[in-house]
Amino acid sequence: MPRKTRLNRIAEIVTKAHESGRAVPTIVLPCKASPTGEIRLHRATEKSRFPGDVQVTDGRRDGNTWFGAINHRTGNMFVARETPAAITALLVEFNDDPAGVGARLGLSVGSCVFCNRALTTDESKGAGYGPKCAERFDLPWGKATAVADVAEDYVTTVIRPRRLLAERIVEELLLEDGHMRPWETAVDAVERILAGE
Repeated sequence: MPRKTRLNRIAEIVTKAHESGRAVPTIVLPCKASPTGEIRLHRATEKSRFPGDVQVTDGRRDGNTWFGAINHRTGNMFVARETPAAITALLVEFNDDPAGVGARLGLSVGSCVFCNRALTTDESKGAGYGPKCAERFDLPWGKATAVADVAEDYVTTVIRPRRLLAERIVEELLLEDGHMRPWETAVDAVERILAGE
């Protein structure tokens, strides 16, 4: 039996994109856990068994791997049993912050995850997606874009704590004369710091 995960926001933005004129909205997210290196979220057509639902696959045209489907009315995703946990985790992260995660992933590959086109203008490169996708997928656009928030959050939650931790480790490892501690005591010191002592 497939597992269930609730992904309302993904269902909402794909439905909004369809209503704004995209016949088959497709979102392409880079993902190392997928056999193709990406996962594709696309709206099932009216001829489909479940029209309007968001299908999650590895994107191959023939013989693709199906990871699950998101019900467009409830937001419930039925996750296939063999779907790697990393894919589900990425979908949950994307659902929680489509603009921020989409921008970060788009910038990492140089193309918009919402339309799969290259980011060419300075504004699009700054935001991680373009103004048309912002409008179609109901994303923020303008001076206060998601990338600035993502960058600030990354610095606050990742870079600063790591820098402080690294500084503390270096201070602990250096002796007063500038030499390093012996290897055995250095490992103990680092383990104590990482354990929060």
